[in-house]
Amino acid sequence: MLIADLLLSVNGLVGSSSPKNGNRRYPNKGYQQDEQPEIWYTLAMPFVRTMSEHWQKLTGMKIENTVILGKPSYENFSIAETQLLDTHRQLHGEDASTIDTIWMIGDDIDTDILGAKHQNINSMLCTWKSVLVTTGVYKNGMLNGRPMLYWPSFFSTGVWEAVQLALRQGHNHKWWQQAGGDWEEISGTRQNM
Repeated sequence: MLIADLLLSVNGLVGSSSPKNGNRRYPNKGYQQDEQPEIWYTLAMPFVRTMSEHWQKLTGMKIENTVILGKPSYENFSIAETQLLDTHRQLHGEDASTIDTIWMIGDDIDTDILGAKHQNINSMLCTWKSVLVTTGVYKNGMLNGRPMLYWPSFFSTGVWEAVQLALRQGHNHKWWQQAGGDWEEISGTRQNM
C-alpha cells in the first residue's frame, strides 16, 4: 500500500526505507520516527480500520500521527454542536429555552453512532443520543461482539420514525407545535394535526 510505503520511508520519500524502522532504541520501535508525514483520513472508518490492521500486521505496532476529519472525529461533532446551539440562540434569542439533548440519526455504527457516543462523553454543553436507522448501511448482526460504545440509544426502521422518536423523548413538545409541527402527544399516542 502506498500509505504504508510513506510511513516506512525517510521523510515521506516513496522508495526510501528508514533505518530506524524496527529499532527498539526509538519510540514505537523506530516506526514513524523519521519525519514521515501525518496521515489525514477523510474517509469512512472501515478504511481507517483496514489501514490500522495492515500496519499492525506489517510492523507489530499501532499506527501513529493520524488525523481523522469528518465523522466520527471529535472536531466534527464539536463544531456541529456549537453551530446548532449558536443557531438556536440566533433564531430564538438569548432567553429561549436551552437545548439539552442533541440527537444523531444515522445508519452507520462506525461514524454516526460512534461519533455521537464520543461526543456525549466529551461534551459539557448537552447530552448526545443516537438513533440507528436500520434501513441503510447497517445490516443485521453488525453489532455482534461490538463494545457498547457502538450501540445506539435507540433503533429505528426509518428517518421519519427516528425524528418522531427524538421529538417524543423531549420534555417540552410545545416548541415543535409553535414552530409549525404537525403532531402532538396526547396520552402517549401521536395524532396528526
